[in-house]
Amino acid sequence: MLEIVITSRTVLKNASNKYFKYCNNNPLEKRTENKGGESVQYIPRPYMLVGVCKELGMSLEQYEREYDTALAEKKLKLVEYFRYVNDRIFEQNASYAIGGIFKENIISKIHKLTESSEVTLNENDEGYRIIHPKLPEEKAEALASLLDEVTIDRN
Repeated sequence: MLEIVITSRTVLKNASNKYFKYCNNNPLEKRTENKGGESVQYIPRPYMLVGVCKELGMSLEQYEREYDTALAEKKLKLVEYFRYVNDRIFEQNASYAIGGIFKENIISKIHKLTESSEVTLNENDEGYRIIHPKLPEEKAEALASLLDEVTIDRN
């Protein structure tokens, strides 16, 4: 059995905050050639759960096992922070995808939003209605919190 790395909320908080700060301070460079020469565009570095895992010195599989263990042992403050980290990653990715900075299809695949189902976005007088029958509840809530006047239909 592997040694438990995430022994407290503080361990996860420190590692995730260090990783998020790194991402925020180190945007990706997109170089393009044009008639005037080369131009550089700076693109925000996407938050990735594997990046948090790397900061912790563990695999994604171990991270998921440690979450399951914390849940089984009813370590609720730690479980809450695991969920916060996942939600923060999803919120940043979804915000930039909605804003056109990140490619929507890649973010959808990373967060498994379109697996075996279709996502429909309908605009009406009351705002937007997102139809996605397999969207997990926590992701639906995170997505709805990003947009004004959004209804998530999971039927």
